Amino acid sequence: MSRIYPGLTQELSRAIFQLPASSAYIYGASSTEDRGILGEDWIQTQTKRGAVLLPLVAETRETITLTNVTGKSETFSLFDQAAIQAALQLLPQPLYIDITAIAFGSWAAILRAALISRIDLKVLYVEPSDYIKSTSPFGNLKYDLSDRTEGIAPLPGFARLTSRRAGSQQVLVPLLGFEGDRLARILTEIEPDVESTYPVVGLPGFRPEYTFHSLESNIRYLDEWGSTSNLRYSRANCPFGIYSLLTQLSEFFPKQLIQVAVLGTKPHALGAALFAIARPTRATLLYDHPVRSKGRTSGAGRLCLYDIDKFSKFYPLLPDVATV
Repeated sequence: MSRIYPGLTQELSRAIFQLPASSAYIYGASSTEDRGILGEDWIQTQTKRGAVLLPLVAETRETITLTNVTGKSETFSLFDQAAIQAALQLLPQPLYIDITAIAFGSWAAILRAALISRIDLKVLYVEPSDYIKSTSPFGNLKYDLSDRTEGIAPLPGFARLTSRRAGSQQVLVPLLGFEGDRLARILTEIEPDVESTYPVVGLPGFRPEYTFHSLESNIRYLDEWGSTSNLRYSRANCPFGIYSLLTQLSEFFPKQLIQVAVLGTKPHALGAALFAIARPTRATLLYDHPVRSKGRTSGAGRLCLYDIDKFSKFYPLLPDVATV
């Protein structure tokens, strides 16, 4: 079980969350989910307080289009970290990145650029009230979360060459969600050693029953692969617990590459991204680029606010990031 990091995470509601004056806030502007829709009243209130709101109005796997401080849209290549850094350095601080309605590849590139620039960084995420259950469940898949996946491919800025024959020199850590078929494809493609595969389930989950649903969705493939005995648990809405768990595994396997398959919650993905940024020679991210179903969640649950800047000061998060 991962530890809890007091003072680094706040849990509150969107309704009472207020941005500090003279801060910047990047958010996804085209969400189809309730939890990702800010509302004009909230936006106007924050603007009056002096916060600078920067909607991300478009994104692909290779680019993002962000509204800048002048109100104009500017498109960045996710592979051009220098350009993203230059844009972020013009913003007031602290910088808030709302990852609720932004794709993993997009916010991971922004996160990396902000960390390299030593920006006072906060990340927030709004949990859903519920996931929409499948109308025609197949096997153990109870939720319609993805229409399909586009296959395993590197995220911009996180690419790393790995040898498929060096299984004994790699540790696989799948961060599990509700889609066991995604785990099955990862296991089939990567073919990891059973002894060095450490699946992670969110416990506690966003809701008590979610841990059970995650286990139920993945247990068949874990049993077939023989890795059930290596199960690990980490709080579903805590990125710092995942960071700690991955750090422990990297210390236990000091010579192996840590491959993190990001299949579960966005807070887990955040912890994995922080770990990969901090240890570029020791870690890599595996991501299968799911195409998300429309209306996959309903309602808005807790807002989780993560103080990345404070975490980096208390823990050796990014000792050499400026040279990466």
